[in-house]
Amino acid sequence: MFSVIIPLYNKRSYIARAVKSVLAQSCRDFELLIVDNNSNDDSLKELESIIDSRIKVLFETRQGVSFARNKGASEAKFQYLVFLDADDEFLPHHLAELKEMIEAFPDGGAYADSYHIVTRTGRKRERKIIQTQEEGRFFKLVDFPLNYIAADMPVTSYNMACSKAFFQSLGGFPVDLSYGEDTVLFLKMFLNKPVYISQRPGAIYWRNAENRSDVPERLLQELPVIGVLEKIAAKTEDKGLSEGIMAMAAKNLFLVGLSNMLVGKTKEANAFFLDPRMDYYSRPNQLLLLKVISSFPVPIAKFLFSLILKVKQVN
Repeated sequence: MFSVIIPLYNKRSYIARAVKSVLAQSCRDFELLIVDNNSNDDSLKELESIIDSRIKVLFETRQGVSFARNKGASEAKFQYLVFLDADDEFLPHHLAELKEMIEAFPDGGAYADSYHIVTRTGRKRERKIIQTQEEGRFFKLVDFPLNYIAADMPVTSYNMACSKAFFQSLGGFPVDLSYGEDTVLFLKMFLNKPVYISQRPGAIYWRNAENRSDVPERLLQELPVIGVLEKIAAKTEDKGLSEGIMAMAAKNLFLVGLSNMLVGKTKEANAFFLDPRMDYYSRPNQLLLLKVISSFPVPIAKFLFSLILKVKQVN
């Protein structure tokens, strides 16, 4: 039924938790492919005490999570692919919930249940989703861009399943993107086939995992994913949907500006906030506030921004 794929790179503190959450599934019809991507922290040693015939360790020397995920997909023996990041975990009914959706909606391209988010402060909340049509426990996703912009990602690398054939027909995860590769693939899935959602949480996304609070250098300059989204928008005939995808690109521009604010580069941040493409951004009041703050001298701007983060408990 399922090939569960975990890309692994230096997650020694978390990988055992992730693997055990897969092995604890009530649906037993699966294999678990762990794809080591040049780990140098002895991550695999954490698995030596976990013995299960369904576990297979693969190796991918080309650096990058997309290479690792695609490697697992190419080696998968079952019809449906399920992904899990090495620092997140499944709830015991996750695969069973996905199986029930697949059986109920065989025309689907992707299937995803809800998930819990554990913030950096330890607060736990459920994924937010916006649906514009009548919904029950299972429903067809009608607006991927809206949820990406104003809520949480409805389809992620830790809560979804798709057929191996559909995954490969879309080219898998784009290996030329180091950020936003999952966004691009899941958007393509939405544009090509129905995506079905379950309201029942089946996974836990840990935002407080190591390295997730850092601001990597790549987030301080325009992200390649922005150009990819703009190209997809240009090819999308539906005007409303095309504008929604452009708003997704604008959100990534906003993220770059925000990242520059976080490291005190207020001049660079303001340049991104003033970019004409930000006209598509759906939160004008938030954008205006950051434009004003970034216009102040650096010490004052950093103080005001840190104050806002504390008040809003941004995580």
